[in-house]
Amino acid sequence: MTPTASYSDTNRMHLRGLILVAGEIVATYWPMRTFVHHNPLHGLEDLHFDDAVRRARRLLGGRGHLPNAAYRDYLKAGRIKPEQIDGALASLIQDKRVTVGQGPVTHADVVRAHLLHGITAPAADTLDAVIERHRDRARIRALAAHLAPAIAVPAIRDHMAAVIEGERAGLGRGSTLAAWCDRLLGTDLTERIDREMIKWCEAFLDEGHAAWPMPERQRGFFGAWSRLASQERSPCGIADSRRKLAALPEQSDDALLDSLHALGIPVEAWSDFLSRHLAALPGWAGFIKWRSDQTDYAWQHTHPADLLQYLAVRVWYERELVQAACRESLGIDGNLDAIRLDLEAHPHRYYLLRERGNGHLPSTYASALDRIRYAAHRAPAERYQQLTERYAVQFGPRHEQTARLAAAWRLLTLARALEIDPAPLLQTAPEELRLLLDWLDGFPESEHGPVWLHAFEAGYREELIGRLRPRASHRAEPRETDTQIKTRHQAQAAFCIDVRSESFRRHLEAVGDYDTFGIAGFFTVFI
Repeated sequence: MTPTASYSDTNRMHLRGLILVAGEIVATYWPMRTFVHHNPLHGLEDLHFDDAVRRARRLLGGRGHLPNAAYRDYLKAGRIKPEQIDGALASLIQDKRVTVGQGPVTHADVVRAHLLHGITAPAADTLDAVIERHRDRARIRALAAHLAPAIAVPAIRDHMAAVIEGERAGLGRGSTLAAWCDRLLGTDLTERIDREMIKWCEAFLDEGHAAWPMPERQRGFFGAWSRLASQERSPCGIADSRRKLAALPEQSDDALLDSLHALGIPVEAWSDFLSRHLAALPGWAGFIKWRSDQTDYAWQHTHPADLLQYLAVRVWYERELVQAACRESLGIDGNLDAIRLDLEAHPHRYYLLRERGNGHLPSTYASALDRIRYAAHRAPAERYQQLTERYAVQFGPRHEQTARLAAAWRLLTLARALEIDPAPLLQTAPEELRLLLDWLDGFPESEHGPVWLHAFEAGYREELIGRLRPRASHRAEPRETDTQIKTRHQAQAAFCIDVRSESFRRHLEAVGDYDTFGIAGFFTVFI
């Protein structure tokens, strides 16, 4: 189906259903006048907590756990105990071992040491300097040479093929196309889209505070935007914008469907793609989501807005800006199929662009890349290939040496953490040492948070139960000298610890024999 095609009600209902799912990533922090707190993972509560945190981190960029260093401080302070760490690690442990010197090093030993010490090598660009200042630098270099048979760095062609395949697989799924252009082409499309959306949201969603209110709001967010944006000289720098805006469908459903098809996003990727757009500005998207659910809310009734209209506007900007960026920088259309074909036709160009985007390309090569890209005539593919091969010849061996030094640094750090003599590492077969490195790689520091949290919570539970158990088991014996007869309170009520509930508690206790408690989360509703 091509843009400007007519769509059926089934197409529109399917799109609305996907937006409902895509919007789960956005929590509704509204209305602000009664706002206290909200679970930022509210829409993901059907998932296991660890899975919800991973999804939120992927889409929102947030962090669901404390830094690993903070948990290690808790361990030193006794807030987390060694046995609680063992319990949290139990499900990850494998029954494997490697002999180093005269003793075994188990998988459990390695994983636990990695959790407690963070055995990650320094960044590649600082590794040489760190090793040069290390007291065991000679041993690290000797160990790196010893590891050579087991640390195989892919040849540049193999690495390039893997990189290009990863780019192809992630297009339209791992990021928006605007973010892809920003990363590889050095554009600022996402920022420009965000600025436009903030401008229109703050004008449309005003609730009587603006001295000069936005006109046309009775048309809804999409209708007001399409009418007013066409009066701008060039919204977001989009060429021929008035004609393009005038050609938009009347319905926001159809406009969004047009943009999705123009970008070439496959239907099965729509939900995740739209989630990324909503997560880009979660505050505004959350407000619109809340308003769209309030059928009796006066401002929503008068000036309707919903996530469908919001996305129709936002994805239109992406469609136009990606098209312009790809035309200018690559000479191709800005859609998924065209980009994939160009990836396959010019792998050397994209490999160099990606290396630069990741900060791995030296400045001399980055400058040479720009000279090729911005030549007066379009550079042939051979020039990119020649630059890639020169880069491989000069830096390929260095990359191999860096990988081996990083591995040696990690193994020596592991030996220190396990309090074993590092000297036998040089007598251990490289393949056996490779296993130790694989165990470290299988438990990256980015995945340590859930383990630390489980251990932290176990400590809290044990402390709480330890405090409650003596009270629960204690039974005071009645004394013959007691002259007062104890009676039950008329009622016991539990209130939220929010300060708004304190007045209810005080007044309730003042009017009768009532016993009240403060508990987090009940919001003035007593039990």
